[in-house]
Amino acid sequence: MKWISALELGQWADTLQGRDKMPELVADLIWATATRVRRLRFLYGDMGQVRGFDGYLDVDATSPFVPDEKSIWEFGTNGAGKTKAEGDYSKRTKEVTAEDRAECTLVIVSPRTWDTPTVKVEDWLDEKNELGEWKRVVYLDGPLLEDWLAQSPAVASRWARHAFKRAPQHGVLSTDEFWESFSRRFEPALVEDVLLAGRESQAEDLLRNLTQGSGRLAFAADTTDEVIAFAVSAIRKAPEPVRKPLEARTLIVETEEAARHLVNTSTLIYLPRLAARSCVGLLKTSGPTVISAGAEDKKNDHVDLVRPTSTQLGKAFTGMGMSESEGYEVARTCGRSLAVLARQKPSGTAELPKWVGDADALIPAMLAGAWVCNVEHDQQILSSLSQKPYDETEDDLLKFLIMQDSPIERGENLWATKAPVDAFLHLAHRVGRRHLEQFKTALIAVFQTAVASHKPPTANEPFVLRSKRDQETSHSEQLRNGLMTTLLHMAVLHKHAGFTVAGGDPQVFVDDLIRSIPGLSSDSTLMASLSQNLVLLAEASPRSFLEALERQLEGVSPTILPIFDEHPGMLTPVTYHCGLLWALEVIVWDANYFERAVLCLAKLAAIDPGGKLSNRPINSLRAIFLSWVPCTSVRTKRRLAVLQSTLNAVPSIAWPLLSSLLPSSGDTSSPIEKPKFREYEQDD
Repeated sequence: MKWISALELGQWADTLQGRDKMPELVADLIWATATRVRRLRFLYGDMGQVRGFDGYLDVDATSPFVPDEKSIWEFGTNGAGKTKAEGDYSKRTKEVTAEDRAECTLVIVSPRTWDTPTVKVEDWLDEKNELGEWKRVVYLDGPLLEDWLAQSPAVASRWARHAFKRAPQHGVLSTDEFWESFSRRFEPALVEDVLLAGRESQAEDLLRNLTQGSGRLAFAADTTDEVIAFAVSAIRKAPEPVRKPLEARTLIVETEEAARHLVNTSTLIYLPRLAARSCVGLLKTSGPTVISAGAEDKKNDHVDLVRPTSTQLGKAFTGMGMSESEGYEVARTCGRSLAVLARQKPSGTAELPKWVGDADALIPAMLAGAWVCNVEHDQQILSSLSQKPYDETEDDLLKFLIMQDSPIERGENLWATKAPVDAFLHLAHRVGRRHLEQFKTALIAVFQTAVASHKPPTANEPFVLRSKRDQETSHSEQLRNGLMTTLLHMAVLHKHAGFTVAGGDPQVFVDDLIRSIPGLSSDSTLMASLSQNLVLLAEASPRSFLEALERQLEGVSPTILPIFDEHPGMLTPVTYHCGLLWALEVIVWDANYFERAVLCLAKLAAIDPGGKLSNRPINSLRAIFLSWVPCTSVRTKRRLAVLQSTLNAVPSIAWPLLSSLLPSSGDTSSPIEKPKFREYEQDD
């Protein structure tokens, strides 16, 4: 399989690139050929003009193109024949001592074909070797370089694409070519650390096995291309002594025809994909072969690539230009799945996932978000959403688990949508009136059960027993969080997803649903039982949430006051007001509700009895009004006006709030986290 001919090498020699890059091409061929490289120093580019010989090499090699042990190399593109060879030979013989020449082979390289008709290159070499002035003399011209490239297709394919501007034959890619194509499916383009996040030890094992030519090389991920990209990333990020020989020997093989052509080429590393995966057994007999499996494949002892945490993947995204907080959020919303990320951050038109064609079976799972399958209350909610017995509902979902790019995942007893935003964007347009009625019924049932089962701990009740009791009497925290997340998606993502509500605005539907929750505006127990879920509820419907809280703050003895009660805990007291504060901290980012949210915090600060926890309403107010790190999008002028009106309405908090706003040395105030889904612009 010859991608670069001697004729093309001769034409390339006429170019400036050919003169500068020739030593680099030969160095790549050496990395692909030598069994051990002790020293390789070739000068190319601007360094090629440095005085002295062009290259020094010390290797173990059995190749006809690379002398074993030490050799000195001379490159030239100006001519090929006896005259040029004699000049290079004489120059280097004079410059190198007889002692060094006895240990070194002189290699003269020209990309042109020998052009002295009266003297054959073989005769000239015999003459020079008979003189015994060097350990050995070798001459490599265009035809020999053509043969060398043919025996090193991983090098030839890369140079054919980038230097000679010729696409290699169909069905074979170098590691650089594959990475260029794969990484640019995303916008911005991926960096290798994204594929290696959380998989560093697996990458080290792979590199060791590839270098040694042995070991288990079968991996499974969401897609087969993710396995290939992982292997390529591991190679590209390896130290140069490891990377160079692996890059020079590794090919991504895509067709059966290419696999059968390459199978007789020794020293190669194969990464088969697409149709070439059917030739894995054949390729394994020729060299190390990375076997890839996706979610749909039947796996035969494949090693699962570790799915990184959101923190690990978010940190890797910083290499793509994202901030740490943005990277974490992208990792979270894509479900740590590159297949989902390719749809959320595509460089072009993203392909629809296969599971979209069977959306009806997935809608109950999408609406629920997550659930624990051995919790009876969770089973009842899934049954109500699907209008089927729970066992049938679960059976309908099993087929998606083995599907490539599955939208759901299961770990022990927990079922969850892998990337809730992605699932909503693809399925929400199929949600009809019947689904919405079922969703509303399910959500209200969860709230009612939360209130009924909410029992603060007592000093005599162990924490473990309390958790077990909660499981038996209420829905799981995962289901509650999943339903609230779906509610938030309905309010925030309806335009992007094509989600509609018959006869109204989706935001109005969400507002009315939250407004209809029994006890939200009159019973502090409901807000206490929702705890951290209040943040999602408040962001989904700031208007309805504030209306309910404002009612609970009315009167001389507000009904919300018991939420500050402290209960016995294992290490620290248990209290339920933190979720309420977090919810208000989210709302203050919205200029439309800023004043109302601040006034609610002020009223809470006025009735706060204090306690052992530092998370108090007065501290939330301080964070909002700090002049150097204000935790809101509202501009300074309006903030000051709202501060003044709030202090007039609740004068009892004036002194503690204003005194806390004075700068102090060593201030370590941390900003309040922004909303996760809504983006707020500053007001004018």
